[in-house]
Amino acid sequence: MNREVFFSLLALDSYNRGYGANVDGLWETGRIGAAKIRPFRPDEQSGWQDAGFYAIAYEWNGETVISYRGSNFEIVFDTIDAALDSPLVKDIWNGWTVGAGFNQASQAGLAIAFYEDVTKKSVFDFGNGAATLTGHSLGGGLAGFVGALSYNNAVGFNHMPYGLAAKSQALFEATRRAVSALGLDHYTVAQVVEGIEGRFRDFVEPTRTTDIGAKSCPLLHSIPAPR
Repeated sequence: MNREVFFSLLALDSYNRGYGANVDGLWETGRIGAAKIRPFRPDEQSGWQDAGFYAIAYEWNGETVISYRGSNFEIVFDTIDAALDSPLVKDIWNGWTVGAGFNQASQAGLAIAFYEDVTKKSVFDFGNGAATLTGHSLGGGLAGFVGALSYNNAVGFNHMPYGLAAKSQALFEATRRAVSALGLDHYTVAQVVEGIEGRFRDFVEPTRTTDIGAKSCPLLHSIPAPR
């Protein structure tokens, strides 16, 4: 079977296993074709349903493949609380925001954690060929997000954007490593960034600033205007 066609079947299979499966009677064990499903460890799926996240891993011809589930458009209108707890709302808040560049969305973190659980490698252990990622829609975006960080191949089908979130995650990791290298581990990354901004503002003229259209970033607005 064509490789991409088989990956599309694995992307579809993630919708049919575990909680909220579209098909009854399929377990999280066994095989799909020549791919053997990797068993889950106890508590490995902790927090998944609350975040609307699901993924599953396979061993196929000596290759590890991770399939991330896409969006679930189910929504319940019985009550406001039920609607807010619906699968679609969970995906919007916890997953679709990754497509908008928010790398701290819970599904992004769970996608990284599952990759690291499966491969036993850090997502920042670049280009190790530890796994191939796949998924459809939201799941394809999560596959691309993890693939971009780890330099592993990802095969997405009608996937959401992921590049901006991956860049944000990589920048955050680079900052974390710089903080560690400078011996500032007793501070959080956010505290270090705030401290840099504060010290920088102490040395500039507050009345001479260049408005570069990034009003959400006070550091950039503290750059002195050209003389």
